[in-house]
Amino acid sequence: MGTLKDWLQVSLDLLFNVPPDCSLCSGKISSNHFLEYPIDSLSTIINGHKENLKIGKQDLLYIARIEADLKNKVCRECTTQIPIICGSYCEVCGRKTDQHICNDCKGNGERNFIYSRAATQYSEFMQQMIHLWKYRGNRQVGIFLESLISHAYRRYFHSIPIDKIVPVPLHRNRLAERGFNQAEYLANAVSKCSGIPVCTHLQRVEETEKQSKKTKQDRARSLADAFRYIEYISDDRCSDDNVFSSDKEDLKNQKILIIDDIYTTGTTIDSCAKVLRDAGASEVYALVLSR
Repeated sequence: MGTLKDWLQVSLDLLFNVPPDCSLCSGKISSNHFLEYPIDSLSTIINGHKENLKIGKQDLLYIARIEADLKNKVCRECTTQIPIICGSYCEVCGRKTDQHICNDCKGNGERNFIYSRAATQYSEFMQQMIHLWKYRGNRQVGIFLESLISHAYRRYFHSIPIDKIVPVPLHRNRLAERGFNQAEYLANAVSKCSGIPVCTHLQRVEETEKQSKKTKQDRARSLADAFRYIEYISDDRCSDDNVFSSDKEDLKNQKILIIDDIYTTGTTIDSCAKVLRDAGASEVYALVLSR
């Protein structure tokens, strides 16, 4: 419960129409921030530049929904730095590009997932936001990121009959160190907006080194046996093959959506997709926060 000082501050803010604080930078949100721009320049607000305005009506509607969701929550300075993906993108990995399939995906050969999509491009701003959430536990930033991926789900996957949402798992040691799995939070947000259940039976059974500075080949080698799908799982999520409970998740002939925060080379997504396909899934897709 707030102190008398807190209540007095709220009362004064309401009385004098003090603008709210930005949930990302704590700066004040201008009262006319969302009245300054017409609909045809919303992509300029989101991307912070005018070079990617070759977008269609669906993109404008998508941006408008995000804009409405950010109202009175995020200031103009932060809004202009959100690199929402609009216009053309790689049909395989979702990277912002003018190519039908980006150069990375052209050389990848066969993959275990149908395609992946991303809410944003990976930028310095997104790196900072994700870092604040993952490593400093900033819940306000987390809510903002969960909102972005929920909008991306509605844009890319609303017409696909997904059966289960599967977050990329953390090893139990990494989970204990961090305190939460960011992919699971994102998955829960997508589940809330879609009504699709989250399945946490995909387990990370090998603790690998951080993948961020590894080459694609090194990532593939280190993740080859890192994941396992456990049809029966105990309440404490023990990955011991001899521990069972009535909590069963059968993936036979089901369509699965993998959720993660960042897509770099696609190795993690593909490794997870292979395990899910081997467990019976008929189709596997992926949705990430940033690409």
